[in-house]
Amino acid sequence: MTQINKIVMHGFKSFAKRTEMVFGPDFNCVLGPNGSGKSNILDALCFVLGKSSAKSMRAEKSSNLIYNGGKSRKAAPSAEVSIYFDNAKRTFPTESKEVKITRIVKKSGQGVYKINDETRTRAQILELLGLAKIDPDGYNIILQGDIVKLIDMTPTERRQIIEEIAGISVYEDKKQKAVNELDRVGGRLKEAEIVLTEREVYLKELRKERDQARKYKELDSRITVNKATSLHRQIQKKEAEKEELDERVQKHDATLGKTNKQAEELRKHIAELKKQINDINQEIEQKGEKEQLELHKEVEKLKVELATSKARMETCKDEIAKIRTRKDNLNENLKEVEEKIKELTSDKKEFEKQIDQKKKEEKEINARLEQFRQKNKLEDAENIDKEIDELDKNAEELQKQITEQRQQQQELLREKDKAEFQIQAIDEKIEKVMSIEKENKEQIQILKQNKTEFKKASMELSQLQAEESKMAAEIGDARRRTLEAHEELSKLNARQAQIQEKLGANIAVKRILEQKSKFKGVHGTVSELGEVNSNYALALEVAAGPKIKSIVVDNDRVAAQCISYLKKNRLGIATFLPINKIRAKPEKPNIPGLLKQQGVHGRATDLINYDS
Repeated sequence: MTQINKIVMHGFKSFAKRTEMVFGPDFNCVLGPNGSGKSNILDALCFVLGKSSAKSMRAEKSSNLIYNGGKSRKAAPSAEVSIYFDNAKRTFPTESKEVKITRIVKKSGQGVYKINDETRTRAQILELLGLAKIDPDGYNIILQGDIVKLIDMTPTERRQIIEEIAGISVYEDKKQKAVNELDRVGGRLKEAEIVLTEREVYLKELRKERDQARKYKELDSRITVNKATSLHRQIQKKEAEKEELDERVQKHDATLGKTNKQAEELRKHIAELKKQINDINQEIEQKGEKEQLELHKEVEKLKVELATSKARMETCKDEIAKIRTRKDNLNENLKEVEEKIKELTSDKKEFEKQIDQKKKEEKEINARLEQFRQKNKLEDAENIDKEIDELDKNAEELQKQITEQRQQQQELLREKDKAEFQIQAIDEKIEKVMSIEKENKEQIQILKQNKTEFKKASMELSQLQAEESKMAAEIGDARRRTLEAHEELSKLNARQAQIQEKLGANIAVKRILEQKSKFKGVHGTVSELGEVNSNYALALEVAAGPKIKSIVVDNDRVAAQCISYLKKNRLGIATFLPINKIRAKPEKPNIPGLLKQQGVHGRATDLINYDS
């Protein structure tokens, strides 16, 4: 309990100057003649306690409470009233022994409230006074006319006043506010439960999509690694092929050197034979006829040997020319192989860049997936479709590579046929050389070596074809797995749409059934309006299909009202069966015969119990 220590007025009504009134701890009484300002003191008390009505303080508006100066004095700029409460018993929540409450009103009608000279709002003032059970609009202060009003009140109105004075009505108001708040919280809890249920279903779908995206990334990573591995193997094989071709070129260079050496020896031998012929001709001129005949025979013999040597020399020249041609061809093949190695090396670098790019994309997808979990949205689905399109493009590029590999395979086949033709020509040449010149064993041995090398090259071509076929099969298998993943993702998306549609339909049906009393003519779902034996329940549910959740109504007007309600509240969709629109289908002529067959239990309508 507190008490008023004093009240200070300045510029309020008739108090032009600062006026201070001190109150004692006991009963206080204000006396004075009429017009001396006794009622203004009570008005000042109501004013400073925060009374909102100016009329209750005998003024038309708040600015009329300011001292107007009369006829000879100057008007006050504002009205200010301060009241001092005793706080020795800590009635107010502050450490000061006295609490000062001030209210100021200006000519513009603007008011200012203060507590201990600190500006506050009216609500804060009323809250502070409420702690001391002081109410400016309550019954602590009895104004003029209040007693007459009390006499004229009915017993019920007097009881309400007594409850307000006793503080009972305050608790009733608090109770009603608490009940209203409880109802609002209950409604919000129901809404939160509905949202939570939807979010849980949505979260399950998101987890499925996350697993699908991870599976897709894994497949894409495998495809990229397989492509890089395949290119790396091709580069290694082409480098090995280049080394073998270099060795073969070196061998052909050595063979060419040997052949040139043999040709030089033949030239020297021919020169020696020519010298011998000249010597013999000189001897023929010097010797007689007999010796001349012998010498002539010897000359003829030497001419035959010379012709044979020339033929051998021409053969060697032809062989040298062929070897040079073969060398040029091998050099051209070597250049092509080197260019192919450069291309494959460039492709390898490109695929390494693609692998790095895929890793960056994987990080971006993980970041978007995290953001997607936080926002609970479906934006990542479009990103998954884009990645599937990129995968299709990669698959098309793989198909192009397969086509290029097949073209290379055809070129290798042509080279193989060409090599086999060369081997056949070499075999014929060997047979011809053996029949013409059996003595040239070294040349035959070289040709045999060439034949062996060509056979080896043919075997290498066959191995390359087998490896290319294997690589094409791996690429085809990767494309097949990609297509399977794409199909699986499409199925999961379709299933998600079905589940969402089903969930939306279930919510719509549930809300319509809850509002049965609002929509007259709603009977319930098909499944609720009938009873079946448990032995036939599954078969009848399959036969009914989605119509088992349809809502039966009296007519299409009721159905239209329900549909309008669902659209307005965005509750989803539901199927309605108006009784006035249902028409029975004529029975097919073969039905009675089917009912008599063994294992037939009867029509579906005969197995359902329902009220007619």
